[in-house]
Amino acid sequence: MYHFLNLEVSIEAQPRSYLVCIMDQMFLIRWLKRGFLFFDSYVDNSKHKHHWALRTFEQWRNTRNHLVRKGSFTGIPIDKHFNEMDVNELNYAVPRFIHEVSKKDHSFYPAETLYSLVVCLQACCHARGFVYKFFDDAKFTAIHNTLDNRMKRSFLLKG
Repeated sequence: MYHFLNLEVSIEAQPRSYLVCIMDQMFLIRWLKRGFLFFDSYVDNSKHKHHWALRTFEQWRNTRNHLVRKGSFTGIPIDKHFNEMDVNELNYAVPRFIHEVSKKDHSFYPAETLYSLVVCLQACCHARGFVYKFFDDAKFTAIHNTLDNRMKRSFLLKG
């Protein structure tokens, strides 16, 4: 039994590493030699990827809203920021994001990058305290199906 920030951390077997959220702060717990646990702040690379995913989503949302309001694109504007969306709004916005998002040169993202974007967006929800499972939960079938279809299409175009 180990104590960290007045919390008991019980680990049965020797883990490689775990990412733990404690009071809105992310910590990486790693097992080191001689049974010591090492607590480190949230991994910089993961934090960078999550910010990249949020920034990409917000840039897409702003561009889409501008085109919708200008009349160049049909659809409903997505007015809420990602961090303010509920389940229904996520189910509307994220599949459209997957289908429409593109790089700065207007080419589409590869399948692996799209998957990474969605995983990072899901992790952003987790960091806010919402444990959404975009890939397993029936509430998010639209997200899962859209990503699945987009990835299949990407692999077919590649091959």
